[in-house]
Amino acid sequence: MKKSSLLLFLLSFQLNAEASLRPNYFQATARPEKFISEGVFIGGQPGTPASLLNVKVLHSRKKKKERIVLEFGDLEGKPLGRDANYFHVKVQEKPPRLVVDLANLQKTTIGPAELEKKMKFSRLVNFSDITMDPQDHSTNLTLSFKEAKSISVFMPKPGTLYIEMREVVE
Repeated sequence: MKKSSLLLFLLSFQLNAEASLRPNYFQATARPEKFISEGVFIGGQPGTPASLLNVKVLHSRKKKKERIVLEFGDLEGKPLGRDANYFHVKVQEKPPRLVVDLANLQKTTIGPAELEKKMKFSRLVNFSDITMDPQDHSTNLTLSFKEAKSISVFMPKPGTLYIEMREVVE
C-alpha cells in the first residue's frame, strides 16, 4: 500500500509541475476581459484565404492604454464580413514582446517599413516586424516592448482583431 501511495504522490506532483510550466491559454472574446503579461490568446474561425488591410494605433492618454487594431479583408481587398481566420497571440514577459500568428493570411498591404512607420507613434512598442510564410500561408507580426505590458486580445466586430496594451501594475 505504501508503494502505491508514494507512486500516486509522485505522479500527481509531476502532473502539477508540468501544468505550472505551460502558459495560460485564453479564448479571445468580443470585449477585453482578461489582461495577461504572459500567456496565449487564441481565436478566429476556419475560413478562406484573407488579407491584412490595415494596422492602426489608437491611444488613450487618460486611461494610459494603447490599442493596435488589425483590419482584415478578402483577397480582393474588400473588408472581411466575418470573424478573422484562426490566430494565436503569444504574450511574453522575458523578453517583453507579443507575437501574432495569423493563419491563412496570404496577402497584406502592410510591409515591414509601413508597419514601422505606424508603430513609430506608439508609446509602448519599441520594435515591430511583419513576415509572411508562403509555405503555410500565414503571416507573423512581432511587437517588442521596453518592459512587460498587460495585454488583452479581443474581436469587437467582424474582420478586426484588437490588441489592448497597458502598463503592468505591480
